[in-house]
Amino acid sequence: MAGEGGRAETETGTGSSKANGDPTDARSYSIGPLLKRSHIDSDGQLEVSIYVEGSGSLDDIDLDVFLKRSRIDPGERIELGIFVSGCGSVAEETISVFHDHDDVLDLTDPGTVRRNRVDSGRTADPTEAGSSSASSSVGAEDTTAPETAASHSTLFQYGAATDNRQLRQKPLDGNGRDDPAYILEFNTRAHATPGRYRLPVVLTYRSEAGIKQEKHVRTVRVNNWRERWEPWVTRGVLLGGVLGVCSAFYASGPVPVPGALGAGV
Repeated sequence: MAGEGGRAETETGTGSSKANGDPTDARSYSIGPLLKRSHIDSDGQLEVSIYVEGSGSLDDIDLDVFLKRSRIDPGERIELGIFVSGCGSVAEETISVFHDHDDVLDLTDPGTVRRNRVDSGRTADPTEAGSSSASSSVGAEDTTAPETAASHSTLFQYGAATDNRQLRQKPLDGNGRDDPAYILEFNTRAHATPGRYRLPVVLTYRSEAGIKQEKHVRTVRVNNWRERWEPWVTRGVLLGGVLGVCSAFYASGPVPVPGALGAGV
């Protein structure tokens, strides 16, 4: 990220004994990222870092990210759907959001995050879980953020006073489900700077093979004045043309039918 390239703060996760009081299994690992904030090829204006604490054998983690709309107007929401699968029992979940500039997010009301609250005994619907095969075959432009059956909302808040470019949320209670799902809603400024912005979503975790990192990048474009008004101008021109043709047709009067005048003779 700008001005801090190469820096990474470390954070050690806790084991599953905190969640259920049982000893940590030999094949269980802390699911929380060991890198609190990663800067590996992350040059977006926003960066989402996922922290999930729990237990399980973390050999095959899937991260799926869905962007509801790839183009927005200033003042509209950026909506991301984030799904993590294959991470075993979940005890605690935290999401941190990092931003480099103050010209995109509305920092007076940065937004909310909603976490899936589906019971562990219920089989998740494919639209809720988000398959990795779908995300690999569908581009950012035509993906949508699936809705969850039930969710819990919490507001993003500022982080430590020493880092006023970090937004945090309070940890959400775990539900013992192995597929955490989140819907992130970022509020943008009414006068947000137009342009294209990268949105890296980074999940770092530890497995038997060592530290692994999975990252998905989506791109959102904030429309400028011309892009915002051009569709309306085009519609207006087309509508005006149709109305003009109709008015010209009716102004010319009825067209006489050949032979109609001598029909009664």
